[in-house]
Amino acid sequence: MSTMFFKHEKMSAEDYVSIVRHMYVFKTMIHLYNNTFFIKVTDDGLTYSSENGLSLDMIDYMSDVVVDKDLLLRYAKSLKYEDKVNVLEVLQSLYNTISFSIVDYEELSKAFLHTNIAPNFVYIREFKSQTTYEKLKLITMCQELINYLDRYDDEEMVVPYYDYHSDIVSYSIMYLNRDAIRFNKIPLHGNDVFDRLLPVVAFSGSYGISVKQVVDNTNAVIQYLIRLYNEAVDGSYNVLKWDVLCDSSLGYNKDIEYVSEYNTKKDTDTTKYCKVSNGFIRDCLVYFKDLKSVRLFVEAIDTHLDVLDVPISDSFCTTASAIYGNIKLKYEDANKGYDISKVDSVVSTLLKLTGVNGGLPHIHQSVYMYLIDGSYMDTDFIDNLEVMLYQMDTYLESGTVRVEFYGGSDNTIRVFGDGIDELYDMSDYIDCDSVRGIITLKELLDVLRFSLRVVKVFYHTWKSDDTVFVDAVNGLKVISSLQEEKLHYVSTFFNYSVIESLRFNTEMVGYFNDDLLMYGDTIIPNSCRYTNEELREADFMYNIAKTRALGLCTILNSIAHEMFFNREAYSKSSYITMTTNKEFNTLYVKADGIEERKITIPKEFYHTVYALFNHSDYSFENITFSDVIHILCTLKDAIGNSSKFTGFYGVMGFSSLKDKLDLLTDYIGKNRGTIEGNESNTMTKELARTFIENGYEYISLYKGNMIVYSKDGNTSEIVPKSLYKFFYDTDKFNRVSLHQYIED
Repeated sequence: MSTMFFKHEKMSAEDYVSIVRHMYVFKTMIHLYNNTFFIKVTDDGLTYSSENGLSLDMIDYMSDVVVDKDLLLRYAKSLKYEDKVNVLEVLQSLYNTISFSIVDYEELSKAFLHTNIAPNFVYIREFKSQTTYEKLKLITMCQELINYLDRYDDEEMVVPYYDYHSDIVSYSIMYLNRDAIRFNKIPLHGNDVFDRLLPVVAFSGSYGISVKQVVDNTNAVIQYLIRLYNEAVDGSYNVLKWDVLCDSSLGYNKDIEYVSEYNTKKDTDTTKYCKVSNGFIRDCLVYFKDLKSVRLFVEAIDTHLDVLDVPISDSFCTTASAIYGNIKLKYEDANKGYDISKVDSVVSTLLKLTGVNGGLPHIHQSVYMYLIDGSYMDTDFIDNLEVMLYQMDTYLESGTVRVEFYGGSDNTIRVFGDGIDELYDMSDYIDCDSVRGIITLKELLDVLRFSLRVVKVFYHTWKSDDTVFVDAVNGLKVISSLQEEKLHYVSTFFNYSVIESLRFNTEMVGYFNDDLLMYGDTIIPNSCRYTNEELREADFMYNIAKTRALGLCTILNSIAHEMFFNREAYSKSSYITMTTNKEFNTLYVKADGIEERKITIPKEFYHTVYALFNHSDYSFENITFSDVIHILCTLKDAIGNSSKFTGFYGVMGFSSLKDKLDLLTDYIGKNRGTIEGNESNTMTKELARTFIENGYEYISLYKGNMIVYSKDGNTSEIVPKSLYKFFYDTDKFNRVSLHQYIED
């Protein structure tokens, strides 16, 4: 099997719906003509002809329908200008397009609001409802349809008729009348099971669809509903099967009401009262008021008991699984199946989180779109996961620390030994019940690492709302290099390939300055082609500058602040190192002959410390003062260039950072410990400005110590003695406003 290269395509909701309408038009044309036919695109539009070349333009339905030839040429890969193509090829090509496309969920929901042609079951009214009992009702509707279709042979066909005036599709069953040796059509309409469910489960890439395939699609929907609403399904199933159906006195003439265990009502000839202690389950059972609905629901669950204990949980790995499930489907379509024995074990585990058996690709796409749309992956979450994985590797390599994973209901990693006893809750990342049984620590970490890569590469393609995953240092360096690029045309896009093990690889095609391919999958996680101007205007590039520059600037300011206040000490041998604890909250500044000092990092920027010290080509260990200044200035320039390229100039603290670094660089260059005259005045203003930025309002001299403190007096800091000379009048007044030094 050859490696498959492909691009994920993001399409508008308008195009998606238009493709579905065109497919129904062609399906109905075949329905009316009772044969296949050929389509040809010309300057004048579309022409239709039979196999023997007979023009079909005069058939009423065909002559009345308006088609968009540009849309077909864009999305029907088999259709070429002036080529004659079989309509079945066009249908399959359009089906593949929408089954693997990426569409804005909310936009699509609005586009399908007044029609029943949606092939995505998450737009069915019962699914979209906020109440859980409607989802359980949908399971019952699915089983009712399956039971209805049981009377027909597997190979008999379900065929659509599309009324383009009303934008409504209806279905018929085309079955063989063996007595008359001819096909008859039985219309299916007037029932929610037919009118709302069939457009989903009877949709395909051909003219019609076999009864067997409709049943397979419907069973896939049932499995997804069971797994998505596992708690409600499991609790309701137990009540309905063991409390309701086991009651021999219950007949079709009785209504069923579900009451709390404290209710004293007694059964009557017309009503059975079923006591349910769990209030949530009691609300879920509202729909099941008669024996017919109860039996249908129980039958559906009995058929799929194997998925009842495998829920689809809301977690990080669930999102990764939904993304990768779509990749798997596309790979299967391109290769017409694959050797399951070659599937990578990590991939297999990941896919189990959301996958079900059977059903055509659009059924699975429905769920994947739903899961991804409902997920929330922000930059901090991704960074913190990277930090955790980095720390796990550190612990595992130490030899003095034990790492154990408690699967099942705990989903907890415990790290203990060598003075450490820490718990890491995995519930935000993965629900191990979803993969059946308890997975090992190694398997868990492997799945998390692979999921992290999947999300960082593909998530932007699906959802791009203010989401920035690329690490701060490399992200800003890439944008900075684009700003410095002198060519008028810079293009890049990524090809994503899938190999036999179902692992994906990423290949960057196009041109970037400075051989930026080294930054891999996580720089621009889109598989689209960009010019330099398109990149300049792209939201995700703006968001990288906006989101990453703030965190990085905060950390750099903290380092520059410490060195600025103690520059004389740092002219000696000095270095900065990072802490090894899991939160990366402290940097240590050490120098010969001076007391060790700490730089405390605000909690919301712990992950930036990780990006700066562990995830880039920088390492703040045993480096001189001058080297530190060089690194800071390089990153300062990257922030500045990124602002120029993206148009985002609102990086808090950037101006202060730039001023501090300019003064520090000047200090190093002149190699002297004091700055006199005008420079002294500049230093005073900059020091005052820095103190104010850190929350201080006043400065005073108390018992020989100079102190800065906040307006409410709750926060204070001792000023290094080397800076006393820059603040005048502190010996004359009880306190002096720091703003005074800026205004003077």
